[in-house]
Amino acid sequence: MKYYTKDRARITKEIWLKLRFDKKYSTIKEFENEKIRVVAEWYGAIDDNQSVTIGFGAPLFRVVVMNATDIGAGIQWVEDHSLSKGFEIEKEAIAHYESVVAKWTESYLEEVELDNGNVVEVLVEIGNKVAPEVPPDPRSVNVEAYSGNDAAGSW
Repeated sequence: MKYYTKDRARITKEIWLKLRFDKKYSTIKEFENEKIRVVAEWYGAIDDNQSVTIGFGAPLFRVVVMNATDIGAGIQWVEDHSLSKGFEIEKEAIAHYESVVAKWTESYLEEVELDNGNVVEVLVEIGNKVAPEVPPDPRSVNVEAYSGNDAAGSW
C-alpha cells in the first residue's frame, strides 16, 4: 500500500493510521438518519496493485453509503455498493455526497446567488442526526442573559 495526505503528499503507514483515526481530519461530511448513513471522507491509501497513480485517478477520497437493514437482530448498517464510490478530488466526493443526500433523504439542493452574481447549489440538510452544532451568531441578542436592568442605557 501507498499512503497519501489530502494534499497528495506521500506519508508512512504510521502517520496514515493516525490521520485515519482522527475524525476531524478524515471525515469531510456525514449524514445519518433512521434509514441512511452517508460519509464523505479522506481515505488516502492506494493498493500497490491498482493501475492508477496520484494525479491520474487515484481515489484518495470516498463516499460510503450505508442503508439501515433489519436483519432480525435489530438494525444493521449495510453498505450500498451501487452508491459508494472513490474519488481523486475532494470536491468531487463532496458533490457526490450532496447528490446522494439530496436524492435519498428529505434534504434538498437550493440555488443561492452569491454577491458576485454567480449562482451555486447549497445542500440544505434535513434530519441529520450527526450534523455539527451551529455556533451561536455573536451578533444576536441573548434574550435569556438579559437581566431587565436598563440603567446602563437602552437600544
